[in-house]
Amino acid sequence: MLSTHFDIKDLGEASYVLSIKILCDRANGVLKLSQRTYVKKILKRFNMHNCSSTRGPIVKGDKFSKAQCPQNDDERFNMHNSSSTRVPIVKGDKFSKAQCPQNDDEREEMRTIPYSSLVGSLMYTP
Repeated sequence: MLSTHFDIKDLGEASYVLSIKILCDRANGVLKLSQRTYVKKILKRFNMHNCSSTRGPIVKGDKFSKAQCPQNDDERFNMHNSSSTRVPIVKGDKFSKAQCPQNDDEREEMRTIPYSSLVGSLMYTP
């Protein structure tokens, strides 16, 4: 037992771990994991918590306007970098000197991509 080697405190059954709700029904042998809280948090962050749900992100007949686009650099940056799983380089990408940053804006955008993400995507691309 761990308690013989370490000072530990039993906090009882876990109900949430990393924003994942744990539902355990031992009598019926059922374990359920729910990310509902996490999804609601993300929807609220992007001001979409009042949106209607649908099977796909875009429904036929949807109308879009320029007002829905990011209005400033901060909004563009937040939308572009909102995902921690964004991989800037993927298998099959081709590179040339012409793709190097040509101006200050392009160089600034390159600074927003973490070096470790670039190296990791090169090393671990299948």
